[in-house]
Amino acid sequence: LPPAKFLSIGTSEGDDVEIEKQIEQRMIARQNRNWELADRIRSELSAQGIEIEDLADGKTIWRRL
Repeated sequence: LPPAKFLSIGTSEGDDVEIEKQIEQRMIARQNRNWELADRIRSELSAQGIEIEDLADGKTIWRRL
């Protein structure tokens, strides 16, 4: 197995795509100053065991806890 594939065992690429979609929706909400929606998406991700971090350059990174 390639290292990247080995490290992804137990995770679903479909889940990652969905997480990326939620993060994109959150970024759009933040751009529109819809703080309530942005906070709700962050809370939903947190409930799924996903931690997100907003970087100074405007990007958002995430990781599983």
